[in-house]
Amino acid sequence: MARAGRWPSAPPPAWGVLVVVLVLAVARDAPRGAPPRSEVLHAVDVPRLVRAAWGHPGTRLGFFTHFGAQFSGTVFALLWGVPYLVTAQGLSAGRASVLLTVLVLAAGGYTASAFRLAWLVQYPVWAFALSEC
Repeated sequence: MARAGRWPSAPPPAWGVLVVVLVLAVARDAPRGAPPRSEVLHAVDVPRLVRAAWGHPGTRLGFFTHFGAQFSGTVFALLWGVPYLVTAQGLSAGRASVLLTVLVLAAGGYTASAFRLAWLVQYPVWAFALSEC
């Protein structure tokens, strides 16, 4: 479909391999100089840890808030955005791109505004994650 239509081709798979290699080389599980973790995480521990995380109300609130609020905009933007706006609505590709950019900036602006408001009222930003626990 990419060659039949006017869609650009995807980047070569080598880029994905390069990103994985860079992340493994650069990303760390702890700050430099910190002692290594004494506990080892095994695959059999994962279900217990997921149940513990799901037991906090804030985890469920965050999951369903993001799932419900961001699902429709994300699906529209990533799957059907430009083709739908160009083909079905008759917009130019440039105008369709601007509309999708506004969608992304509006979502980012909402998040940034929440953090700015937290800073103005001197509410600890990290407490957003704990506010519903």
